[in-house]
Order: sequence, then structure tokens, then C-alpha cells
Amino acid sequence: MADVVHVHSTSQEQTRDSHLANSNIPRAQFTRSLPVLSKLRLYLAVFFTFATLGVLWCIPNPSAVPWYGIATWMTYSGLVALGWAWSFTHNRKMLFVVIPFSALAPALLRDWFVFLPGTVDMGGYLGTLAILCLACIVVGYILFISFISTEGARTVRLQTEISLAQQVHSHLVPPIDMTNGRFEFYGRSDSSSEVGGDLLDVVAKDGQIGVFVADVSGHGVRAGVLMAMIKSAARMRLLSDDSLDGLMDDLNRVVLQVKEMDMFVTVACLQFDDSDVARYLLAGHPSILHYHAATGQVTELESSCPPSGVVANLRHTSTEVHFGSGDLFILLTDGLLEVESTSGEQFGQSRIESLVTANAVRPLKEIFDTLLTAVRNHGPQDDDQTLLLIRAV
Repeated sequence: MADVVHVHSTSQEQTRDSHLANSNIPRAQFTRSLPVLSKLRLYLAVFFTFATLGVLWCIPNPSAVPWYGIATWMTYSGLVALGWAWSFTHNRKMLFVVIPFSALAPALLRDWFVFLPGTVDMGGYLGTLAILCLACIVVGYILFISFISTEGARTVRLQTEISLAQQVHSHLVPPIDMTNGRFEFYGRSDSSSEVGGDLLDVVAKDGQIGVFVADVSGHGVRAGVLMAMIKSAARMRLLSDDSLDGLMDDLNRVVLQVKEMDMFVTVACLQFDDSDVARYLLAGHPSILHYHAATGQVTELESSCPPSGVVANLRHTSTEVHFGSGDLFILLTDGLLEVESTSGEQFGQSRIESLVTANAVRPLKEIFDTLLTAVRNHGPQDDDQTLLLIRAV
């Protein structure tokens, strides 16, 4: 039976803030995502809460305001509040309508109503206004509580599902820290959201070691689901066939069948055996970097093959590369290369090469930490970041 290498982590080394608690989702996107009934509760709560301002306007008047006047002022106050709420949650251009309406309508409405004669019992009148004001506040409060409780339960359910997805993702893409035969491996994938779309894996079978890094377009749950499918397909293929060409041919067919229209996958693969010759294959992925210990130089292993899931019936051909003792192979995703500084400058591959050359003799973990620290100091993480280091020992 084939021996599958189960990678493991010596330490987690990664702290991740809760993206749900600190997410930067636009207000408009959040509001549009609400169910219709929840939107209705929210807007009615705003309306009734601020309709009380219309009631309060009637209290200081020297004469009683007729019932239709009270209703009009309440409606006006509620609509103004809705206008402001809609502007800040959907489209701020609406403020060009809301602000004039807020300022001009009171002046226009003030002269429309004929106040009731002074014979009205002002005590009873004011008592009615107080009851009406209290009723609006209570209705608005109840609707707010109903909205919060409904959306709170929905949020807790989503948090639970995302937490489960995070656990599944951590098992699918664990950090790698291992030695197998003549090779050392160290790597990790850090997702930019709760669930990432990057993948790294090491599979050993009958004296051969297959290594691959993949990057599903986008990130989040959608990319994570496709990533899980790719890992299953790639592992099954590596366990049943020794050919990188066959792996990528089959992987391309699988991705075409299961992906959404706008998605694709970039892949970088390496395969080692007992010789000093490895085979590599890339599909739309950033170059594999090869550090030569004998010369201290870094070369790029590249390919013009398109990403998986783009071209049907694509035939792949792997390439040989010779290596020596102490050589390093660096597989990474563009989430590292494309990190931008405050001035808009990307981190780029040349910085990676310089850091690898300067630290090549150090333990893999220290090289990894040096590279990742340099990337994080350059700019914030906006995409999934995966880095895998391999040393021939």
C-alpha cells in the first residue's frame, strides 16, 4: 500500500483575528444581504422611533394641532429618518434629496394646518400626545429588538458554520514541517479570510515524493470549497500514477467540471526520486525558485502553460531540473509577491530571491520567518499567502 506522508505542525505560530468581528464589509452590501422581512423590521423600527419627533413638535404649540396635522408631522419625521438611513446604507447621493427635504418641508407644512380653537382641553390633548409618543417609542423598540434577535441568531449560525469551515480548512491545509529521505520541507498557507483558496501538500509513494502548491482564484469559502476538491483529486492521482503530466491533465479536466465560470487554478508541482534530477510542472503559477548551493545563484523554473480550468483537453509536459546537496526550491503564491506598500510598490520576486540568497544556509524555519516578516513589513495581507521551502540534504 502506498505510504502517504501526513504533514504536521510543531507549533501553530499563527494568530488570526476574527474576520467576522472585524470585517470591513460595506454597509450597502450588508443591508442588501438582509432578508426582506428583516429589512422591513429595521426600516419600520427607524420610522416609528423617529416619528416621535413629529409628536414632540406639536407639544409646544399654543393651540392644539388637528389629528391629521399630528399624523403628517409623524410621517414627515419618520420619512426623514428613513431617508438618512437609506442614504448611509445604500447610496449617499440620496443626501442631495434628503437634506433639502429635511430643511424645507417644515416651513411648508407649518402653514397648512388650521389650529383647533383654544376651547380644546389642552390637558387631555397633551396627555394624548404623550401616549402617542410613548406608543411610537415602544413599537420602534420592539421592532429593533425583533430585528436584532433575528439577525443575531442568523449571525451566530453563520459564525458557527464558518468556524466549522475553518476547522476543516486547517485539516486540509496544515503547516508542513518534516524530513523525508534526502529532503527537508517547511511551509504554511495563511488565508486572508476565514477560509482560504491556497493549497500546499507533500505526498510520498514508493520512493517518490510529490510536492504541489495551488492557488484558486479569489479567496473565501467559494475558493476553499474548490481547493478541497483539488486536494482530493491531486492526492488520488499522485497515489495512482507517477506522472506529473497525467496529474495535471486530469486536474485540468476536474477543475473544468466543478468550477464556476469565473474561477481557475494555478498550480506548481515538483517530483523527486532517488536521483539528483527532479521534474517540475507549472500551470499559470509564479515561477519555482531554485537556489543553487554550489554557485549561490537563484534560477527560475517557469512554464507558459495556462492555469487549470481555462482550456479544455490541455496536454501538459513536465521538465527535468538537476539539483545538488544544499539546493533550495521555493514554491509560493502571488499573495506574497503582490503585497503593496503604502506607495503602491509590490514586494516582487527580486526581494524574495535576495532574501533567499542571503539566508540560504539557515534552517528552513528561519528562512521562512525571514521571508514572511519582510513581506508583512512591506504591506498588509490582501490575499491568501502560501510559501513552501524544500532543501536537498
